[in-house]
Amino acid sequence: MKLLLYILLIPIISISQNEINKPLFSSKDLKYSTEVGIKYYTGNLFLNQYKYSREGLVFNFNTFYKKSISKNSSLRYTTSIILSNAIAKKITIDENIEEIGNINFTTKIPNILSFDINFSFEIEKKISKVISNSIILKFRLYPLIYKKGNILNTELNSLGGLTSSEDNGSLASLEKASCLNYSINFYLKKKNLIRLLLFVNSDWSLNNINKFNYFPGFEIKFEKIINL
Repeated sequence: MKLLLYILLIPIISISQNEINKPLFSSKDLKYSTEVGIKYYTGNLFLNQYKYSREGLVFNFNTFYKKSISKNSSLRYTTSIILSNAIAKKITIDENIEEIGNINFTTKIPNILSFDINFSFEIEKKISKVISNSIILKFRLYPLIYKKGNILNTELNSLGGLTSSEDNGSLASLEKASCLNYSINFYLKKKNLIRLLLFVNSDWSLNNINKFNYFPGFEIKFEKIINL
């Protein structure tokens, strides 16, 4: 995993070396965008045995800097405030216990509303005037808050300030500590695009470097670039 990170960061290091006499970031070059979409991934475990999926809605507010690498390629640095809601669902569990026998029951996996700050690197290459593809490496910088249960019903709600659902042993939200994405981008206009993403989520982080689990999924989202 560390080797993969070093490989992905090579373009960033090389560009920084080439721009010694010019500031890498300038407030004039910063852009802003909003994103809304749907997300699905699978591979979570309940009771250490039963796999279930997570799906729901995502809303992002992004601040980003985009720099050309070549005629058809660019590098984008993005800081995002992400609000995501994994919807509630029910799963049926069959458990065989020697002392009791077979037990069959249905349990509810509550919705989880999470609020995170993420940072990502994106290398984009144009395929045509309106289509491009990207490789995106995303990290969760700071988990602000999550709420477990029904949004309008306090029966199952719990508040986890300054922690994420994975960090305190609760059920998983839509966001994980790190994520590797492959994105196909369709430019509707100069400032509007639709992204189709295939991704692999992971709980890997600097504080959890030995956890190499992965959760494959896909995401569809609409991004609108804003000029302030």
